[in-house]
Amino acid sequence: MDQFFVDEDAEFPTGHYACPLWRDPSPVATVAGFRETFEKLATFTDSTRAGRQLLRCRASGQLYLMDFEERPDYAAGNDEQSMVLVPVDPQVPILDLVTADAATFRRALPRLEIMPTNIVGRDRAAWVKG
Repeated sequence: MDQFFVDEDAEFPTGHYACPLWRDPSPVATVAGFRETFEKLATFTDSTRAGRQLLRCRASGQLYLMDFEERPDYAAGNDEQSMVLVPVDPQVPILDLVTADAATFRRALPRLEIMPTNIVGRDRAAWVKG
């Protein structure tokens, strides 16, 4: 198991790094809510179809590393987009997260998955904990 993965039985953080998104991730399911919730601190990779950024929750200060992916639908023009956010543990070097390949990154636990309407029928944001 990669060193930045959190134990599957781990509870969500409390105390200084507690974030309102642990209890209710729904505000970030919409573009407006996402922009209101997060401040972009750094962009590590950026292309028209994929990217990785460091974000900070404006309410709590919790850092998240976000992986964005878009799969083009050339026939219908309804491109699939998805975002996965992994909370940054201040005890783990962020470089491990930044340099992880997309498949490994998207298996990290816990992670917040954000899927737009065109994939699941409605905007959705949900934690995957284990």
